[in-house]
Amino acid sequence: MVFETATPFETAGWMRELVSWFNRSIEEETQHPLILIGVFIVVFLAIHPFKDGNGRLSRVLTTLLLLRAGYGYVPYSSMESIIERNKDNYYLTLRRTQQTIRKEEQNWEPWLVFFLKTMAKQKDNLAEKVKEEHALRASLPALSRQILELVKTRGEITVKEIEESTGANRNTIKVHVKKLAEQQYLQHLGQGRGARYMIKYDHWEFGGGAPRPSPSTKRLRRDCKVSHWPDRSLLSRKLATCPSIGTFDRPP
Repeated sequence: MVFETATPFETAGWMRELVSWFNRSIEEETQHPLILIGVFIVVFLAIHPFKDGNGRLSRVLTTLLLLRAGYGYVPYSSMESIIERNKDNYYLTLRRTQQTIRKEEQNWEPWLVFFLKTMAKQKDNLAEKVKEEHALRASLPALSRQILELVKTRGEITVKEIEESTGANRNTIKVHVKKLAEQQYLQHLGQGRGARYMIKYDHWEFGGGAPRPSPSTKRLRRDCKVSHWPDRSLLSRKLATCPSIGTFDRPP
C-alpha cells in the first residue's frame, strides 16, 4: 500500500490545524478523550512531521495525552512492547485509516479498534503486574508488611518512628528495613540516625498506594471502560458523530 504523507510545505499548517482541532474538541467534549487521542495520533503519523522518529514520538504523545485525560496508570505498562508484538496489524490498520484522511468521508474505525485493543491489553498487562506484586507482598514477613503500611501512610519514616509504632526490637527493624531496600520496596534517604525511608515509586503504584483518581478520572473510566471499546457495533455508533477535522479532509 502506498501512502503519501504531508509535504514540507503542508506540514506546519496541518500540525497547527491538528493541534487546534484537538484542543477545541477536548474543551468542548465533542467525543470521549480516547477517541480524540486515537484520531490525533493517526493524523499526526499521517502528517509525518519529522524525517525520523515519528513512531516513537507518537507513543510519547499518546502517553502524555492519556495522562492529561486522567489515565494515570499508562506510564507503568508498556504500549511500545504491545505494538512491537503486533507490528503487522499496527501498520495495516494505520494505513487503512490514513488512506481515507484526505477523502470526503474518513474511516477511523480500523485504527481506533487497534488503538483501543492495545490500550485494553496495556491495562491487562498492568493488572497482571499488580496481581504479581500483591502475591509477593503477601509472602513478606508480618513486620515488613507493617513497615510498608507505615511508610505509605506517612510518606517518610525513620527506624525510631517504626520502633515507636510497632514496638519491635530496633535491631530487628533494621534487618527488615535493609531487606526491603534490597528488594526495591524502600528508598534510603540520608545517613546515620537521621536516615529516613520512603516507598520506591514503582512499588508504590503496584502496591496500592497510588493517589486516588480525581472525579474526572472516575467519570472517564465509568463512561468508557477501555476493555469494552473494541466492540465494533459500539464503536461504530460512537464514530457516527465523529467530527471532521477540517483541512485534513482534502489537500489545501
